[in-house]
Amino acid sequence: MTISYAAGAIHLTAPGGVLLSTGYVFRRLQRRGLPPAAITWSLAISGVLSSATLVALGVAGVAAGRASGSLATFLPTLALVLLVALAAVLLARRPGRVTGIVVRALRGVNRVLRRPPDAGVLTVRTTVADLLAIRPAPIDWWTSVGAAAANWLLDLLCLWACAHALGIPVAPWMLLTSYALAMAGAGVSPLPGGVGIVDGILVVALTAGAGVPAGAAVGAVLLYRVISLGSLLAAGWGAIGVASLRTRPSVEAVRVPA
Repeated sequence: MTISYAAGAIHLTAPGGVLLSTGYVFRRLQRRGLPPAAITWSLAISGVLSSATLVALGVAGVAAGRASGSLATFLPTLALVLLVALAAVLLARRPGRVTGIVVRALRGVNRVLRRPPDAGVLTVRTTVADLLAIRPAPIDWWTSVGAAAANWLLDLLCLWACAHALGIPVAPWMLLTSYALAMAGAGVSPLPGGVGIVDGILVVALTAGAGVPAGAAVGAVLLYRVISLGSLLAAGWGAIGVASLRTRPSVEAVRVPA
């Protein structure tokens, strides 16, 4: 949890936050003794599950609102998530075939670059062997999916509570589709936290979809963003600060003989 909050804070504030936060998580887990293949696998699968549950929530919102025309908005993302999931299943069931394709491609690259034919082949085979050693139990998959869904739903609950705090009586399921679109926009936005994109989508959803006055909608979204992003930044950078203090080497005074 500490690593996750710290990575979230880096992602929201640092330039190139996606790469820096991923590298931070990788280094921290590697220091704890996890093999690189397991870390890479976990990061990739957590990203796929997070995207899949967000798309599922968006589709559920379309179904709840009976706005079937909005489903077309989620079809490209849904197709991409399904393709990635299918590739992961094929890799898990037939790793030998995938390994052969990668090795042949690597040898072709080596030929073009005029390197030894088997340069890097051992690394590929070792990585695949490490990935094959990862065998999550069904309960692990269900727990991961539940955690990914809870992550989005609790954040949506924060938005709904902020709306009610300002006297906006909107049902949570009415925000599902707009919330999913806003979070998807934040994922591709070059700005930290999707500033501007997320706020605009949510304000339009409250004003056009729920008939909320513009001033109240802006206030609810700003309150939600301050709580949602502010708590993450405070907890994340606080965790980084505590971790740096704990890992800072102690300097002992050395007595110099007179």
